[in-house]
Amino acid sequence: MSYDVLVCGDFYVGPHAGGRLDTVIANKDYALLFGDLYEDLKASKLSIVNLEGPVVNSGNPSPKTGPVIVMKPLVLEALVDANINLVTLANNHVMDFGIEGFKETITRLNQSNLSFVGAGLSKTVKREPFLTVIKSKKIAIINVCEHEWITEINSESGANGVDVIEHYCQIKTLRSTTDFIIVIYHGGNEYHPLPTPEMKKIFRFFVDAGASAVIGHHTHTFSGYERYHDCPIFYSLGNFIFDSHKKSKGENWNTGIAIGLTIINDQLDFKIIPFLQNDEAIGIKKLEGQALQNFEVKLNMYNEIILDDQKLQEEYGRFAEKMGLQYLAFLNPYEGKLSSLFKKGILPSVYSKKKILLLLNLIRCESHKYLLEYILKEKIKNTKK
Repeated sequence: MSYDVLVCGDFYVGPHAGGRLDTVIANKDYALLFGDLYEDLKASKLSIVNLEGPVVNSGNPSPKTGPVIVMKPLVLEALVDANINLVTLANNHVMDFGIEGFKETITRLNQSNLSFVGAGLSKTVKREPFLTVIKSKKIAIINVCEHEWITEINSESGANGVDVIEHYCQIKTLRSTTDFIIVIYHGGNEYHPLPTPEMKKIFRFFVDAGASAVIGHHTHTFSGYERYHDCPIFYSLGNFIFDSHKKSKGENWNTGIAIGLTIINDQLDFKIIPFLQNDEAIGIKKLEGQALQNFEVKLNMYNEIILDDQKLQEEYGRFAEKMGLQYLAFLNPYEGKLSSLFKKGILPSVYSKKKILLLLNLIRCESHKYLLEYILKEKIKNTKK
């Protein structure tokens, strides 16, 4: 089916996923790779995916915590073949191979005639929206991400980090020159199928500023949606193509949604397209039958929670309780096996209640947080290991 704008979630094909799709890319079997969405992508006027990582032949990984991922240049041929003509780069992996890897990625995107948004080699470029005209309507795409190893305060290069005041002003300005503004946001808690209460406020704030639709991804799980002031807000699309050899990554890892947007007069109509990606079989398969019914039950449950602030807060509390030991382990100076012993309750926390209150204040107060961030970044520069 043809859409005016088709938005998909995280795209990654590479060794971090176990390499099952590498052969598909090498054989240029793109119909298999994109499966049931292949013709939809080809037929749509603007097809968008999140390019989850740099595209380089070689290079040096960035120093960071968490996985460092990379893709080979052949993946861009697959995107072009499927008529994917815009990639979002504001994400937590685009700088995984540093500034040189980022520059190579941009060069290869330009050589492939693939447009991108959400990152750049200067403050001005990385904040620029993507502008296009469809059905005589001017459309702006704004792409932003949370600050997780992708950008720094006052950094010239990298991804477009979240700055709600700046985004508000940008949306207000674009409102006078464009017909539709779509904000694509990369953030949230991984594997948690609901937005944080704060994220709900931010997404609605973008609509209050003049956004026509807000779409999220990053969490590797699909979430619910709502209509706010008659504008659709999708809190997470889940994975688009992200194979994994670890099937325990989350119950929704292999289930994603694409959003088909159609311009009807002065409104954006939408269709939710749920699918299963790279489960037992390679490729994308649209949900149908009992699988579709099960998805709809779960989606409606998420929607109900999202609309109720108290329920959303309660679910966030349950998630925080589940993640409590892991995050407390992050705060304590234990590493490796010692960290595991702490999580099992064998080793005690080194922090007193007074110390915990101090840490809470350091990350809660903006001035303390920014100062602590600056001091830690300077400390990294002078620490060899």
